[in-house]
Amino acid sequence: MWIPIPVPLTHEYEWRSTSDKESVMKIRTNEILGNETVTAIEYRDNFNGLGLNESELEVAFYPNPVVNELHVSTEEKAENFVIVDQSGRIWKQVSGLSKDQVIDVSDLASGAYSLVVLFSNGYTTLKFMK
Repeated sequence: MWIPIPVPLTHEYEWRSTSDKESVMKIRTNEILGNETVTAIEYRDNFNGLGLNESELEVAFYPNPVVNELHVSTEEKAENFVIVDQSGRIWKQVSGLSKDQVIDVSDLASGAYSLVVLFSNGYTTLKFMK
C-alpha cells in the first residue's frame, strides 16, 4: 500500500520599483497541505530606485569607532546624510550644510552602522562603529 506524501509547492513573490528591472525584494515560500512557510527573503538595499548611482566623490570621516560626534568631510557639499543600521533601519537623517559636517550620534546604541552620503548626482556609503 502506498501512502501519499505531500509535495511542497514553491511560490516566489517579487516587488520591483517602477524604474528598476531587478527586484527590490523577493520572498520564496513552500506550501504543504495549505500551510505556507517563508523559506528565503532577498532584499536589495540600495538607492538605485531613486535614480542615483554610486558616487566617486571623495568622502572622509573620523573617528571610527565614534563616541558622540562623527566628523565628515566631503569633496563637494552633500545634500543629506543618512545613518542606517545593519537591518536597514534609518536612525538619523541630517541635511548637508557644508563640506565639513559634524553629526551628533550620542543617541545611537553601540553597534555597526552605515553612513549614506547623498549628493545631487549620486551617493557614497561608509561603514562605522559606535
